[in-house]
Amino acid sequence: MLRTLTRPLLSLHTQTRNLSANRPSKTKGTLDIRSGKSARGIIHSIKATGNNVSHSKRKTKRTFKPNVFKRRLYSEVLGSMVGPVNVSATGLRDIDKWGGLDNYILRNQNNRVRWEGEIGRIRKRVMEEVKRKGKEKRKIEEGEKGV
Repeated sequence: MLRTLTRPLLSLHTQTRNLSANRPSKTKGTLDIRSGKSARGIIHSIKATGNNVSHSKRKTKRTFKPNVFKRRLYSEVLGSMVGPVNVSATGLRDIDKWGGLDNYILRNQNNRVRWEGEIGRIRKRVMEEVKRKGKEKRKIEEGEKGV
């Protein structure tokens, strides 16, 4: 009697679990587990799970969210502060490692960064400014060759 009752319940449970797994993810990027605050910006970590362990060694599930905060960042190409941008502590370290915000934006092909929202607008402005300065530099070089 017990076997006949548990089998349909198990199959029902796996059916509902499979249905939820087939739903399209809310994010369009490669990562499906993002915290709400880190949806847009320079974030290099994802929401992780683990256990809270009490004094009595009882374990309860918890989530570890990325250390995300809003900061204004300096762009050398634009010559001003831009933002505020959602950025994590690891994101700030990576910006320093790449040699500044402009180098990070122009040379980084990291698919973990979602170039949407404010950081997407900043990236677009920096790219346009680099193209404009490149055209001006070429015009100056052509003028010097003609003289």
